[in-house]
Amino acid sequence: MADPPLGTAWCWRIEVPGSRAGPGEGSRRPLLPGEPPVGGSIEEARLWVRTYRQLHEIESAALETMEAVMAGADPQVREELERSNKTMLANDVDHFARRLELWEERLAAISEGEDPRGPESQA
Repeated sequence: MADPPLGTAWCWRIEVPGSRAGPGEGSRRPLLPGEPPVGGSIEEARLWVRTYRQLHEIESAALETMEAVMAGADPQVREELERSNKTMLANDVDHFARRLELWEERLAAISEGEDPRGPESQA
């Protein structure tokens, strides 16, 4: 492939199935390395609650910072950041919030002596 003409910006977009979900599709993202899809011990549940809480807090802070900086940016810059980076961060915040909620529910179930896989696993 030839080099782009001088002054031309190129952006390579590589589609990786399941690597990044669109709005409302956070559940399609892969699990974090070592994260069990179901069940787990109370220690594992505590680990994943802590992990997702930290991820959610960090990404939320990054999103808030971006929004504050965007407020003083030129309109073209705001539009581009809104379309790209802010959308990605907002999706991450939403995904991490859902995973945190799931692991908090699993931790509560395990703490109460319930099988974290659900009632159908006890049949």
